[in-house]
Amino acid sequence: MNDGSQEGDEPTGDASGTSVKDDETSDALVPPMFEFPDDVGAADSEFVQTVSTTLWAAVQVLFEQRLLQAPVLTVLLTDDIMGSADSEGTRIGIGPDRRSGVERVGGVVAGKALMSDDSTEAVVLISKETLGPNDGFAQLQTAIGLGHEFSHILYGAVRNATVGISPDRWLPWEMAEVMALEAAEEYRCDRLALLLIDPVITATDDRGERIALGAALGGSYIDGMTAALDAVSPGMEDTILRYRTHQITLQQMWNEVAKISEEILLYVSHAEAHSDLDDSLLLGTIEHRGESLLKPIATPLFRYLRTTSLLPDAGEWAEDRKSLKRIGRDGLMAMWGQLGLHPRPQGGSFYLEVRGPGSLRPDRGTAHTRAVQETGRRGGADGSVVTGTP
Repeated sequence: MNDGSQEGDEPTGDASGTSVKDDETSDALVPPMFEFPDDVGAADSEFVQTVSTTLWAAVQVLFEQRLLQAPVLTVLLTDDIMGSADSEGTRIGIGPDRRSGVERVGGVVAGKALMSDDSTEAVVLISKETLGPNDGFAQLQTAIGLGHEFSHILYGAVRNATVGISPDRWLPWEMAEVMALEAAEEYRCDRLALLLIDPVITATDDRGERIALGAALGGSYIDGMTAALDAVSPGMEDTILRYRTHQITLQQMWNEVAKISEEILLYVSHAEAHSDLDDSLLLGTIEHRGESLLKPIATPLFRYLRTTSLLPDAGEWAEDRKSLKRIGRDGLMAMWGQLGLHPRPQGGSFYLEVRGPGSLRPDRGTAHTRAVQETGRRGGADGSVVTGTP
């Protein structure tokens, strides 16, 4: 697990109209290059080019303010995000571990940003499925998707120039730190995208009245929140129960718990970034056992993100990442502890103690408890969890 290349997902929803304002690109700025499938219509192609050129001009100014050279950018519309990411990643020299994405609890993968290790070349992939003729909401999704992916390029370049990319991690507490870093980047890139898009796109409701961009998309994240939280409870609890009743191995159980932990945190990051609540967290307004389990990580993480810079200054990155890692480690270890999972260091690996029955949901009754010695080489949510004998 690392916090390198990133992808964005979009909900589904409805909005009546969008309009693109005049392109204010400077002659000194370099516009993106474009690759479109043959079946993309002229109107959609023009929309993507206009929005991309305008947004990329603004992003290049931000690069200049940080005394960084913006990469050469290609915007590619595709009906196969991950397949195109694989081929484009190979072209710009990114290793496979830096371009494979994660499955999300909610939403669909609608965009992805790739950048070469030397930050000189970048590719933004946008799903052509988000576009629709004369569809204002589809245009809004596409525009915000472009802004989000452009923000990833900026965020990643600034990060790489200061603290670098976090290396692969597999010990549970290290994975927890990286999950918090990933969630923070998604939240910040969503917020940056809204700031970039606001001067460019006007969203209106069915009465022609302007509405906030975050509100236009945020409702769909709220609508999907219950299903997303179901992946935590009863989802993760049932996964642990299946291990306790000998239906799956310890490795399979930990894989699934780690995977869902990452996915739900990313989903909530998008939802909180689009929330218009000023004094409270969106997650705190939802009555769900999954919300209670997430509280040890979600509350400190998003309170911190609401009060810190979306793009830290060069001298702030080290402390920012230290704070995020601490929040992730303490919060996710506490969440896993509520589920009865207690990993701790042992040698070069870790020992995973699975306690019960107090951590089971009340309606699940009792189950036996085992502590399991882990002795392998690797672990994580990618199928290579440390091996051991239950």
